[in-house]
Amino acid sequence: MKNCLRIALLAGAIALFFSILAVSCKKDDTILYNFTTTGNVVDGQFISDDGDLFIVTDRTCTGSFEGMERAMISCDILRKNGPNSYDIRLNGIVRMLVKDAVQASTADESAIGNDPISLETGWFSGGYMNIHGLITYKKDSETMHFINLVYDDINSGADTLRFTLRHNGYGEIYGAPEVEKKDLLLGRVCASFPVERYIPAGAESIPVKVSWSWYKTDETGRLTVETETYSIIGTLSTRP
Repeated sequence: MKNCLRIALLAGAIALFFSILAVSCKKDDTILYNFTTTGNVVDGQFISDDGDLFIVTDRTCTGSFEGMERAMISCDILRKNGPNSYDIRLNGIVRMLVKDAVQASTADESAIGNDPISLETGWFSGGYMNIHGLITYKKDSETMHFINLVYDDINSGADTLRFTLRHNGYGEIYGAPEVEKKDLLLGRVCASFPVERYIPAGAESIPVKVSWSWYKTDETGRLTVETETYSIIGTLSTRP
């Protein structure tokens, strides 16, 4: 009986080996997996900031480009159709809020607010400053928060462009008397601001300083009601 059991196990192992081998030998022509890019939605089609047309022929996620002006996607590039055209498997899609920057000299301070917002990731592409940020919001609230990028047209110059990321949470922030901290959640903000026009005439690139205000943390790493100003410097270029 033991020998029969060993033979059965061996036969099963051999069958499993050839099954795995058959799968591993299956041809896979996928060009690139888990590719992430940002671009504009034109006539219902996605065109990346590098000028590539991505045609969705397969998907693993829900959602569509309907009603979007700009989006960030995650995809597998399946095949090339021709110059700057690819078939993709769409794995994820995020709508990007698109807004012009506000001029500091004419900004309505009471409207744009000065509530905490954290710049988690920022990058330049397609003439836009793209940001992923964090804000606080009240659970089950229908309040629309106000997100803006303010261009400091007073102190910016040929040496550096200066911007501030601003947020009006309409009371849905830590420390607000009308809301308890336990009722607040962290939410993600995804936005694109066209900024290429701020590059001085004749310049190919210029340093950019972006500032924002976010909560301080205590010794355990938890957010407190106190805030601190942060900043980062990058380079905006007219070159691809």
